[in-house]
Amino acid sequence: MKILKISRLLVLGLGLSLFASCLVVKQDLAPTANPITGELKKATAGATYVLGFIPIGAVDFHEAVKNAGIKKVISVENKTTYILGSIAWKYEQIIYGE
Repeated sequence: MKILKISRLLVLGLGLSLFASCLVVKQDLAPTANPITGELKKATAGATYVLGFIPIGAVDFHEAVKNAGIKKVISVENKTTYILGSIAWKYEQIIYGE
């Protein structure tokens, strides 16, 4: 009976730790010395990875810049979100420019 209670608590604790673990890491890269002279545009590139190596919905940096019509990159922000520990994670680059 005592082993059953301990095993239930262990399973509950493990389940809660998996669902409660979400971590967001942001890194801003230094802006360039280019002054902003026109309209500021924003592009997003990145992918979601399952099990660390299976990409889903990957968007290339150059493709995102081209689709947003950015000619001059002003700043790049990297953002990584870990979901369920490291079972799944999302990597995203946010590009600002003219």
